Amino acid sequence: MLKKIIASVLFSIICLPAVAETNEEKLSTCITNTTTGKERKDLAKWIFTVMAVHPELSGMSSITQEKRDEISKLTADTFTSIMTERCVTELKQVMAVEGQEGAKRAFESLGRLAMVELMNNQAVTNETGYYIKFADTQKIGKALFEK
Repeated sequence: MLKKIIASVLFSIICLPAVAETNEEKLSTCITNTTTGKERKDLAKWIFTVMAVHPELSGMSSITQEKRDEISKLTADTFTSIMTERCVTELKQVMAVEGQEGAKRAFESLGRLAMVELMNNQAVTNETGYYIKFADTQKIGKALFEK
């Protein structure tokens, strides 16, 4: 039971819902409704490639520049389509009222959705709980349940 609680807490941290204003909600909904699962997975790949250039992580990945370019192109195509065709009206409304920060917050929902696409895979779900094997569950249990 404690392992499930710990895994749920970690999952919640990764996929926190956004608190959005009305225009942001409309844009977020448009983005959500007009992107495909493949596009969201491609976006998750792009997020991975971006994170992989960080000095703390760069040694953990062997992504070629050619693959980075391919993934970046797919991401650029998706964002261009969202901003110029699929959700242009909603984006204009957000920009007029909340500005770039409002648009940024609305697009963050796509990043979260992309991560959920990956988290729904059983192997990924299993791996999110793997660290519990090394956690001091007795210590955590005492901290949470003892008075």
